[in-house]
Amino acid sequence: MPFYKRMLNKKLTMKDLESIDPEFYNSLCWIRDNNIEECGLEMTFCTDFEVLGKISEVELKTGGKDIQVTEENKEEYIELMMQWRLTRGQEAQTRYFLEGFSEVVPLEWLKYFDERELELLLCGMQEIDINDWQKHTIYRHYNRSSKQIIWFWQVCAYYYYYYSFYILHTYQADIVL
Repeated sequence: MPFYKRMLNKKLTMKDLESIDPEFYNSLCWIRDNNIEECGLEMTFCTDFEVLGKISEVELKTGGKDIQVTEENKEEYIELMMQWRLTRGQEAQTRYFLEGFSEVVPLEWLKYFDERELELLLCGMQEIDINDWQKHTIYRHYNRSSKQIIWFWQVCAYYYYYYSFYILHTYQADIVL
């Protein structure tokens, strides 16, 4: 979904980060939820980025390698780190894709769609294997034999094609129940 949101020029969020890199998301949540000054992490507005074995230092903002992350500015750090992770190394490719795409479909036409509708428009309907979906679902606060979960899968099986597709896309294909 983050790519489609970028096509629509929508702001990317922590939820988008969670969908593509749960471990990185959890790290940023830990920083958000803990007093980093007490931990002595000594972080700056800088990060390392590896490309083909070469490690480069990236400043998240001008002068970032000299700016210490504190309790007062950690929200800005988290926002900048999230934006960097969601776009790292893809800026040029995304720009070229959008330039080419806009030659076929004017980007202003896309404003009538949300990111899920845009994905459906561009990728079409896909066959959904409910058994595979059920087998790979991660449950939080429930388990496979909870009556609500059993009902959920019964409804999915009953309404199979359209509604299962809608439910799957509503929860961005990585449904956690």
